[in-house]
Amino acid sequence: MALQPSKWFVGVTAVDRDPPTLPGTLESLAEAGWDEVKVFFDWKQQGPMATFKWAISSLTGDAMKQVSGSVEDAIAHADELLLNSWLAVFQDDVEVAAGLRGYMAPTVAFSKPAVWSPYMPSHLHRDEQKKHSWRIVDLKKKPSSHGALSLLMPVSVAVKMLGGLPNPTVDPKYAKQVDFWVTRWCREQGISYHAHQPSLAKHTGTTSTLGDPGGVDASRQAKCWQPAVQIPDRIEQLQ
Repeated sequence: MALQPSKWFVGVTAVDRDPPTLPGTLESLAEAGWDEVKVFFDWKQQGPMATFKWAISSLTGDAMKQVSGSVEDAIAHADELLLNSWLAVFQDDVEVAAGLRGYMAPTVAFSKPAVWSPYMPSHLHRDEQKKHSWRIVDLKKKPSSHGALSLLMPVSVAVKMLGGLPNPTVDPKYAKQVDFWVTRWCREQGISYHAHQPSLAKHTGTTSTLGDPGGVDASRQAKCWQPAVQIPDRIEQLQ
């Protein structure tokens, strides 16, 4: 079996929604294998990017303190955390496939400095792909907004990402579309971005943080969604 993290640090970014979706997200994460979750609620309405960066900063801080007792000291040794600690950040209107954590153990190359998402948006779905597996998303083209934010990564990647994402206080255009800026950062840094087909996460919200009065359109939904996964008997690990 592949090496896997000794510790997960999991967070959910949340806003006030009607109807509320956070309870469903937390329930699905527990069924996926993560029952210790920190919630980062955007009480000040600063926007998705500020809340996401808050979550990344807090979770990486928690991970590093366990290693060295000091965030500052640990930053210099972030790569040593690659196999030991991973982060997972989800938005509060996402449902995750039951059993996902266990399914990842033999199917994800945890030693790879990459970003993984169980969510496959409809515009990245490939009808010709029949095998249920992770796929490296082609980021050579202009990244687009995906919806259903669901990101998993080593602590070392999260630390670097935190310093590379735009500051939403500088320009309002940076306040939203976290997935757009994350995939853009991955492309610029040469970090591979993996998504799973069929999607192992789906968008449950009926409103969009992009301000679309029509709600969440089809382009920000999964074309094919699998609500539960099991650890496969045999599967080729992505290297």
